[in-house]
Amino acid sequence: MPLTNPAYAYGGSVGPVSERGSIPSASILTLFTTPFQLLPAPGAGAIILVDEIIFRLVFNSIAYAGANALEMRYTNASGVKVTASDLANTFLNSASGTNYQTIDGVTTAFAPVANAAVVACVPTANPTAGNSVLDYLIRYHVVAF
Repeated sequence: MPLTNPAYAYGGSVGPVSERGSIPSASILTLFTTPFQLLPAPGAGAIILVDEIIFRLVFNSIAYAGANALEMRYTNASGVKVTASDLANTFLNSASGTNYQTIDGVTTAFAPVANAAVVACVPTANPTAGNSVLDYLIRYHVVAF
């Protein structure tokens, strides 16, 4: 797993690195109360800089409902955002087909958080209903000083 690579332990960086994963339906239904970890914390003194996240939602049989704008943040639902925009609720609430969406990393000055995981969450309330899986591919760098 890229985050266990010791190359950045002595100062420097690793990346860009790509990591694939999936957010299961049961976790999507609790994204407000329990953010889902996309990347683990990289270790003391290291930061994760997200370059891009690509999402794929293959509609199963029940659409998600609610204000489900997906946010990517450091640490938890109140952490600093790690992407330039959120994933629109119309994407997570898709009711047919295979859907793709790309979000770039932050493009303006911001304060990254050292030794912090990257999580996905929704800002208002847990999604209701829904049974699709959300796949993602995240491209990022790990930097240590």
